Amino acid sequence: MADVYCLHFLWPYWGKAQHYTGRTKFTAEERIEVHRSGKGSKLVAYALAHGNDFILAYKESFDTQHEAMIREHRLKKRHGGVKGTCPICNKLKKGKQQTCSG
Repeated sequence: MADVYCLHFLWPYWGKAQHYTGRTKFTAEERIEVHRSGKGSKLVAYALAHGNDFILAYKESFDTQHEAMIREHRLKKRHGGVKGTCPICNKLKKGKQQTCSG
């Protein structure tokens, strides 16, 4: 079992980026606990340390780590990043509010 997940930050960090996409052999919820403890990715720790918070915007579960790795790679390499997958960004876009960058 493996999860691919997208975190949506409340405001952009480092200019315009507003998402973090990751993969874990645990559940996305377990990985989020690691991120919140400051022991996850450096990017997420930096954002949290500067008062930016996030919510789990998207998650997919896979049978194998290999399948999850392929999906994570495709999400990160697609034109426009993950914002096309992010339901929060899509909802903002439909409401004609400012969309987030990814």
